[in-house]
Amino acid sequence: ALSRASVEYPYERNYLLEEGDNRLASKALPYDSVNNFSLWTLHNRRVADQQKPLAVVYARNTDDVVKATMCAVEAQLPVMGQSGRHSYLAYCLQDCMLINTYLMKAVTINEQKGTAALGAGLNLGQAYTYLDKAGFTIPGGTCPTVGLAGLTLGGGKGILIRMEGMLVDKLIGVDAVLSNGTLVRATSQNHSDLLWLAKGG
Repeated sequence: ALSRASVEYPYERNYLLEEGDNRLASKALPYDSVNNFSLWTLHNRRVADQQKPLAVVYARNTDDVVKATMCAVEAQLPVMGQSGRHSYLAYCLQDCMLINTYLMKAVTINEQKGTAALGAGLNLGQAYTYLDKAGFTIPGGTCPTVGLAGLTLGGGKGILIRMEGMLVDKLIGVDAVLSNGTLVRATSQNHSDLLWLAKGG
C-alpha cells in the first residue's frame, strides 16, 4: 500500500534504468558474473571468506526462480536469496544455491487502489524514484542502495515511521516460490499464513 506524497530524491540519475537495460546505472555495483563475486561480500566482511555458494543464479523473473529452486531441490542444495548486498546474516556458509533477484525490477502502480507491485530486485533508490513519478511513496529508509525486498521483510524502519509506520506494515502481498517449485501469491485472503510469515510472524 502506498502513501500519497512526494519525496524529492537526489539520486534519480544514478539509480534509474534505461528502458530495456538490465544493468544497474553508473554508481551501483554490478553482479554481472561470478568473477565479481567479491562484490557480493562488500557489506558483510565478517564472513567474507566463508560463503560457499555452489551456484549463483541471476533470476530475471519468477519463472527463473521456480526453475532454480526445483534444480536446487533435485540436487539437495539449500536455497538462499539475495537482493541488495546489505544483509548481515551469514547465509551460504555451507554449499548452497544463491538466487540473486537484482534483475527483477518490474514496477506496476495501481493509482486507483493506491498499491504497487515492486520487483524483488529494486533497491530503495529505484523504488522511491519510480513511485515519486506517480506521486506516491513508501515509508522506507534513507540508504538508496539497500535492497527493497530485504528492507521490507526486515521491518523497514525509515524516516516516515511516525506518520506511516514500518514498511512491512504496508505489505499486502508477496509472490513466493515454495520448495516444491510452486509459485503462490500470498495475501490476506490466499495463503495468509505465508503473508503472516513474511511480515515477521
